[in-house]
Amino acid sequence: MKKIFIVLVVIIAFVSCDSYDRKLTGVNFSVGWVNLPELTNIYYDYPEGGSIGILMQRITDVYWNEKYILAKRCANTNDSVIGYYIVTILPEGTRPVPWKSSELLTNEEYEKAKNELGLKEENMKHTNIFERKFLWW
Repeated sequence: MKKIFIVLVVIIAFVSCDSYDRKLTGVNFSVGWVNLPELTNIYYDYPEGGSIGILMQRITDVYWNEKYILAKRCANTNDSVIGYYIVTILPEGTRPVPWKSSELLTNEEYEKAKNELGLKEENMKHTNIFERKFLWW
């Protein structure tokens, strides 16, 4: 009976702690989730180790360069767009944190801000961790 209990605890531990993480090349940020894809976040990755979530709740498309990150947030239950974020990447060592994030922007606010900053998504790196049917392919 004790062996069965231990096996069940081990199985539950492995099943309940699912995660996925993708590093954004060239910057100290990543996109990923712990436990549920609906909780996809953008994380700042500290150079000395560890990370902190900065944008949360089903971030899907992410575009970035060395100065900015553009992120689309969708509803948890479907692909309808809730809004957009623009993260300004500040120099390392900036206190208290090396980034500045916008509030959730509407499509019109997002397009206006991109134009003002001279950002075009087609000129930026891109990832969407929901593009593939299986996350490891």
